[in-house]
Amino acid sequence: MTLRLLTLAELGPEHEAGIAMLRWKAFNDLIGAEWLRRRVALGFPYADYGGLYAADGNDVLAMVEVNRPKFALRAGVETIGGFAYVCTRPSVSRMGLMKKLLKEALSREEAAGIRWMFHCTGRGLVAHALYERLGFMDVGAVTEAYGFCRPESRQTLTAGYSVRQPEKKDLESLDLLHDEFAKGRFGFSSRPKGHLSRWVESGGIALSSILMMARDGVPVAYAVTKPQGERSIGGFEMVAPGPEDRVPLLQALESRADGNWLVVGCSPSNVWEPLLAERGYRVTRDTWGVCMAMPLGRELSAGEMRHELGADDPGFIFHLLDSF
Repeated sequence: MTLRLLTLAELGPEHEAGIAMLRWKAFNDLIGAEWLRRRVALGFPYADYGGLYAADGNDVLAMVEVNRPKFALRAGVETIGGFAYVCTRPSVSRMGLMKKLLKEALSREEAAGIRWMFHCTGRGLVAHALYERLGFMDVGAVTEAYGFCRPESRQTLTAGYSVRQPEKKDLESLDLLHDEFAKGRFGFSSRPKGHLSRWVESGGIALSSILMMARDGVPVAYAVTKPQGERSIGGFEMVAPGPEDRVPLLQALESRADGNWLVVGCSPSNVWEPLLAERGYRVTRDTWGVCMAMPLGRELSAGEMRHELGADDPGFIFHLLDSF
């Protein structure tokens, strides 16, 4: 085996199949490096090298993509680093290959002046222990709520509200709603202009997955949905700046999930958890997903990290589409 560490720019067409196979085995999507190049061209916030890939000839055995989104800490907004699509072929797992890739990426990020690294993963995964050995610590769990939407208990949408799929021209208005909803919050509250349009242009989400709600004809809220198996639907980004628009948005989601389970991400928790609990949902932070972080060039306890990052604040915001 002759291994080479390649960046996105160094990958060739001969590597596409290996990358697609890695992503299919780990994340159930058949996507090669061309999709990442398209996202970079559209302006998604990636590191200048895009990611690192361990190649043996034309085969790709392991990979990690590296994002650089904006993040609002207690000290202000700054660019952070984030690992995504971390995966290794089963035949070379537990051989130190992924550790080598991640340590090289951490070194590059620190050299670029990045002070914080993030990664979202599953607490039950074997790789979680590897991240801990590298210096990552859990700083926040993904809060979720579960409810069964029985047809007989479905509520009619409050008078004056309407729901439809947005058109591309509507996405700028929805980005502005997110800006208003996230303003002043810690976390991923400083998205670049045109964020939703980039996701649609890249094929990462479809317009049909976005539920846009208007009051008296003016967009006031939206939710990004995703099927979860055959009997459930997920609402993983719910945005409603006006308190009066939040229950109607939940009503609209419940109507879409009619007769099935609705699973929603509760971010920020101080907005959605009380409303969902009042509506009879099971709200829990005992979930699979966890956000891990580590400071570069210094050592902090998990509590110190949560405080500096604002992750201990109930208004902390992190959504599915935060490009990370």
